[in-house]
Amino acid sequence: MYVETDFLVALLKDDDWLGKSVEVTVKDDEIDVNTSLLSYLELLLSAYSPNTGIGFEVVPVVSNLLDDVPINPPSDEDVVLAAATFLDEYQITPFDAFHAAIVVTRNDQILASDRIYDEIGLDRVPLEPESR
Repeated sequence: MYVETDFLVALLKDDDWLGKSVEVTVKDDEIDVNTSLLSYLELLLSAYSPNTGIGFEVVPVVSNLLDDVPINPPSDEDVVLAAATFLDEYQITPFDAFHAAIVVTRNDQILASDRIYDEIGLDRVPLEPESR
């Protein structure tokens, strides 16, 4: 069964109003939950925003959550773990972290003007006008 971000948040927050429902679902052996990159991106946006009240260490929390709420397709779990690592190590936006993670996990290049990808060590093809 596909779940969205409120399910993930309820797993993280002790006092979440959906906590009991999520707990019952997780303990039910007949219900297999999964989600997508989008739910984890939204979760990382919450972690990135100081106004949400969801303060957590990104890499260990995401790693543990993936055990309870895997991603479909499973190959995308590497993207989420890489994005969490980039977010933590480089203090970049969750969107940039996901772009970088996709490039790394696909062993690809990125055509972009944002130089943060250079700092990360990606193979960036400059998009800037002076480079074309």
